[in-house]
Amino acid sequence: MGDQSLFVNKMTSAIAAQYLLELTLTGGLKKFASYFDLKAMSTRSLYTSIDNLKKYYIPQTNYHK
Repeated sequence: MGDQSLFVNKMTSAIAAQYLLELTLTGGLKKFASYFDLKAMSTRSLYTSIDNLKKYYIPQTNYHK
């Protein structure tokens, strides 16, 4: 393996497990994206607010009913 070591995989697994736990216990998710920097020892998440989700919404113009 290169620089992506077990630490990256463990952190990604921990974040995914937290998402799964939240989804299982509450039936929904409060966040939809998480970022981490192992060198800086920091994490941040984007929460499911209208303003955050608007940035990623692409209207469907050819929607077939």
